[in-house]
Amino acid sequence: MGPGEDNPRLIESTVLGRPIPSNTGDQMLETSRSMELATLSDIARIMSRVVSFDEKASQVVERLALVSEADWVGLRIPDERLLGLRLVATAGYESERSPLPNLLAYNQGMTGRAFQSSRPIVTQDYPNHADALQHHVDSGENSTMALPLLFDGRVTGVFTFGRREFSHFTPERVGLLE
Repeated sequence: MGPGEDNPRLIESTVLGRPIPSNTGDQMLETSRSMELATLSDIARIMSRVVSFDEKASQVVERLALVSEADWVGLRIPDERLLGLRLVATAGYESERSPLPNLLAYNQGMTGRAFQSSRPIVTQDYPNHADALQHHVDSGENSTMALPLLFDGRVTGVFTFGRREFSHFTPERVGLLE
């Protein structure tokens, strides 16, 4: 390649006066995939330990809080005796002004809607969402995601993620967690 010719391996954008390699997207995809595989490996290791369900749930929720960069993560499972979704594990902040309810009705909030629909629900402006719950609003959550846990086609639990920053749950972050 002679002087003045474009390097086909570089795109035209620059950062701090330096060209950005065209494979930047590939590198980001590879990094995301590596993080996904590391998370799956960590969760598999946690699940293979000989400890109680509650201990496993707590460790998985802590790992998901870390990888999702969420301020708060909770896991709720259906409790047929209590007729609702029971909170079994949390990681992150807790609000003393408005403590988390131990039990949500099957149709209550984003968690209940995700449970009923078997589909993830994401909002980037939680305080104005139709399913916003006051305890989460009081805690300052602005972005949330409810992610159902499926086994054999039925929902066995729902992970709920909260972040105080608006627009935190990008499609890439949601894809990593799904």
